[in-house]
Amino acid sequence: MPPLSDPPDPGARHRAVDIERHDTPVPESFLALYPAPGRLRSSTDWQAVVERHAFCEDLVQGLGELARAQRDDLGLTRQDVLERVGRGVQALDPPLPPGEADWVQRRLVELLGWDREGR
Repeated sequence: MPPLSDPPDPGARHRAVDIERHDTPVPESFLALYPAPGRLRSSTDWQAVVERHAFCEDLVQGLGELARAQRDDLGLTRQDVLERVGRGVQALDPPLPPGEADWVQRRLVELLGWDREGR
C-alpha cells in the first residue's frame, strides 16, 4: 500500500483508506475541505483527515434518526431540522469547523434522502 500521506494518483482518493480500524473510503466531498493528499505535510495530516471524516460520518449516522423523528413526530420542516442540526454541531465542544459543519448537514440530507424530496 502506498504511503497514506502521498497517494500515487488522483484516483487514489477514491480508494479505501486503511488506518488501523478505519477502512471506509473518504468521499471527495470531504476531501475537498482539506489540501490534496499529496500536499499534506505528513502521514499524520492524512490520518487526521481520515479521523475527522470518521468522526463526522459517525455524527451524521447518530443524527439521522433524531432528524427523521423531529421532522416526522414534531412536524418540523426539513429546513427547521437542518437549522437545529447546524446549531447543535456548533454547540459541540469544540465546535466543528464551518466546512465540516456544512458537510455534516449535506451528508445528513443525502443519508435521509431529503435531496430527492420536495418537503
